[in-house]
Amino acid sequence: MHLLDVLLNFDIGTPKPTDCNIMDQIYLPCSKALWEAETEVAWEKEYKQYLSARSCGGLLTIGDLRRSKDLNIDEMNKDVRNDLSRWAEETDSLGALMFTGISST
Repeated sequence: MHLLDVLLNFDIGTPKPTDCNIMDQIYLPCSKALWEAETEVAWEKEYKQYLSARSCGGLLTIGDLRRSKDLNIDEMNKDVRNDLSRWAEETDSLGALMFTGISST
């Protein structure tokens, strides 16, 4: 099994319980605005806006994204659901790849 398969949880055979458990703890990439900030001051401004707009207490993880595809939207924690929605809107290319890969499996 390739690392990308584990990361995105493609269904190759029957997944073992440990295949993605470790990956689930990895934080999702931050917003495109943070990656593309041209100065430290611009980055700090974007980071403060990012933090102030968050609903849930912790940072989003690959596990949050994976669980979101399997749950009924009404079963998800509202704060996590809101933060995932915002993350999807503001993500960079890596985040878009992760979102697409996880959502299509």
